[in-house]
Amino acid sequence: MRLLKMTSCLLAACAIAGAWPTAAHAESATGKIEVSAFVTSNCRLTIAPLVFGEYDPLGVHQASSLDASTELRLFCSRDSRPTLSLDGGLNPQGPALRGLTNAGEFLGYQIFQDSSRTQPWGEGSDARTLSDFSGGFEPERITVYGRIPAGQQVLSGSYSDVVTAKVDF
Repeated sequence: MRLLKMTSCLLAACAIAGAWPTAAHAESATGKIEVSAFVTSNCRLTIAPLVFGEYDPLGVHQASSLDASTELRLFCSRDSRPTLSLDGGLNPQGPALRGLTNAGEFLGYQIFQDSSRTQPWGEGSDARTLSDFSGGFEPERITVYGRIPAGQQVLSGSYSDVVTAKVDF
């Protein structure tokens, strides 16, 4: 009987001990999250107007061209290789010659990539590729050079045109 009483006590103690919280054995599992992003190649372009001012066909511009310039600002993703092209405007007059208009009159002008005004700026082979372009938050400042050739006899008045600049990147 004594053995039975001990066994009962032992079973009771085991039952009570099972009811006590015990330290859980910590287990873990791991997994990996794949993370990715794609940086879009992008460019932004701002251009100030190209303003020639007064052209005097009977005065100084009878023998001398009228030159002007403006600045183009190009923002692109880093390490881009942008190519800038300028179309013939609303009034193309032939290879590398555009026309400012006023009431059906045309005042011819040209746009160049260089200050000596020898390299036309247009499309295709006359486009400009910036191979040394660094990109980033500071713009690349590019000068656009214009010229109205001398000796054009046109009506007086205000002449205008619109040239579209395109950036391929």
